[in-house]
Amino acid sequence: MKAKNFCLFIFGMIFLIGVASSLYFNYGDGFSVAATNGPVVGGPTSIKGIATNNSDFWVIDGTDKFVYHFDSVGNNQSDGFSTTSAGAANVAGIATNSSDFWVLDNTDNFVYHFDRNGNNISDGFSVSAIGGAARIGITSNVTSGGTPTDFWIDAINNFVYHVNSTGGNYTFAGPVSSINAIGQPGFSISATGVSALLAGGITTNNSDFWITDSGDRFVYHFNKTGGNFSVGPVSSINAIGDPGFSPVYSVGSLIPGSIATNNSDFWITHSSSGNTLFVYHFNKSGFNALDGFLESGPVFPSIKSAQGIVANASDFWTTDSSKDFVYHFNGTGGNVSDGFSILSAGSGNSLGIATNSSDFWVTDSLDLFVYHFNRAGTNCTGVNCEAGFSTSVIGSASPNDIFYNNSDFWIVDGQDDFVYHLNKTGGNYTSAGPITSVNAVGTPGFSISSAGSTNGGGIYSNDSDFWIVDNNQGFVYHFDRSGNNQSDGFSTVAAGVSGYTGITSNGSDFWISDPNTIYHFTSSCNCPGINKNWQVDMSQSCTISSNCNLGKGKLTFYTSGSATCNAIINTTSMGLPASGATVFITSTGRINVY
Repeated sequence: MKAKNFCLFIFGMIFLIGVASSLYFNYGDGFSVAATNGPVVGGPTSIKGIATNNSDFWVIDGTDKFVYHFDSVGNNQSDGFSTTSAGAANVAGIATNSSDFWVLDNTDNFVYHFDRNGNNISDGFSVSAIGGAARIGITSNVTSGGTPTDFWIDAINNFVYHVNSTGGNYTFAGPVSSINAIGQPGFSISATGVSALLAGGITTNNSDFWITDSGDRFVYHFNKTGGNFSVGPVSSINAIGDPGFSPVYSVGSLIPGSIATNNSDFWITHSSSGNTLFVYHFNKSGFNALDGFLESGPVFPSIKSAQGIVANASDFWTTDSSKDFVYHFNGTGGNVSDGFSILSAGSGNSLGIATNSSDFWVTDSLDLFVYHFNRAGTNCTGVNCEAGFSTSVIGSASPNDIFYNNSDFWIVDGQDDFVYHLNKTGGNYTSAGPITSVNAVGTPGFSISSAGSTNGGGIYSNDSDFWIVDNNQGFVYHFDRSGNNQSDGFSTVAAGVSGYTGITSNGSDFWISDPNTIYHFTSSCNCPGINKNWQVDMSQSCTISSNCNLGKGKLTFYTSGSATCNAIINTTSMGLPASGATVFITSTGRINVY
């Protein structure tokens, strides 16, 4: 049955869509290392290393000192072997060239060499020349075919040692002796934040290195000089290229242990209280796949505590106060690799973020400072671009978030419950008075406490009005330019938003971030799409101008007020307007109920 010209409309209940993404994703084809061929029923209980020849896997167990062999799909093979006959007592890692194996022993400070049948070859070598720090993992410059000439060993002193096949420790210069070899030396990894006691396995493609950290639950990516891959200038701690990745969010409670690569994909063992019972498979292309078919959408990268969020016409940027990193997402939540660290600028607790699509301004609640970065993540100091500025001179004690309109800034202070209005140099706008280092003539800021806000968090403006999220209440307050509270604020509690929040908008919809998720809120005046229910909040006085096909979605109306329908709406179910509500149907409007 077709309805008459009669339009009622959209949803007051706010739709939320979680947004998330990452550079690296978990394949679904990892495998259990429960084994039937070996000295212990059930297989390894304390994996200390994993190696691959780009097809099969060899896993060494720290309890029984046995090398288990698995094929490419995780089937346990019968040709594993024990390392105890050679004298191994405290194995810490394994490397292979597909035919032979090199096993690192911590107690002996020795690398044992075994053939494919587990026979001890006499050309193993001591690594005592590299020092006494406990070793964690070993990798070589050959994984399939050929004889390794170089090995890299990571140790708990946050250093990756480079040795030749006789145990000679590489240095840039000096005589070739039993402890030194001329060549590229090892490198420190301490500058990246890798925990000394929690750095795990190491793997290489003979050019770059990937090292797991069970504390950060992160896989760090280094070049041969120890440069940590990120986007930014090439320096002693940074290198341009793919950053590392967090495997946590795609597999749950993974604590990464040992790692192996075929220069395309990664296999990482799960480590929990010394026990590792599963091997996870990650690719580099950004999707979780089984046999080439996409199985799930993207998930969040290594964000630990998302804070501020800002957007331009297509993309999003969010700050992570735990890692002091600015992540970049495209419009569908895909993680773009040109995010950047703000640690080099001195920021220690990044919260809010603002952008003009080319530069970024980040608030720091500890330093009471607004840092200015260009698109590449370089801190502006006043030489080539305007420097950041302190907020302490204006009285701001807790600058939570920031908005920029290409000329001025507005900063919401969670302690003062005040929105400060500043010029580009940090001058605080007051109604009158001389222009000084702390004052500028113009429209002043405004208090948000009279509206009921007790801890202002994120702020967004359309250059006329302001929307501010209260961290304590989970509520979005709407203020006009003079700071007057408007009646159309909305709660975010039902959506699950909690903790510190940021907010941004495209002019109609809002995206609100809490430390774990980005939520999408749309106006009740907008069509939600096919097969979705549409609840129209009549108090918003909506004007519907775009056609909408709800499919099996239900159209309902609530609260008193009015709406105007200039479009065609198709639905299979519709509720009548609430008492006191009026729907105006124009000559171009129609509601069809089928």
